[in-house]
Amino acid sequence: MVSLFPTFAREGSGQADIDLKISNSLQDPNITGTIKLANNTLVLRATRFPFEEVNGLLQFRGKTIQTDRLTASTEGGWIELSGSLTHRAFNFESAHLTGNAH
Repeated sequence: MVSLFPTFAREGSGQADIDLKISNSLQDPNITGTIKLANNTLVLRATRFPFEEVNGLLQFRGKTIQTDRLTASTEGGWIELSGSLTHRAFNFESAHLTGNAH
């Protein structure tokens, strides 16, 4: 999954249930389906620390990626996100996210 968004994610590990259909060209992909994450680790390019125990369901609808609840532990705490991101050719354009940290 990390290889789909190289400008966003640096590395990741763990298992994921992936059910995606990609149509159109790689320059303008249309993605539908889901990715279910369970106890994954993800390092984003914008951070220097890993997000661990990443759990949640990502729903792909064309150019939108949505989640009702994505959780992760990081630096001794927990974060929870919900909302959506839009992308063009796997580069993020906008985000409408709500988050909690504890």
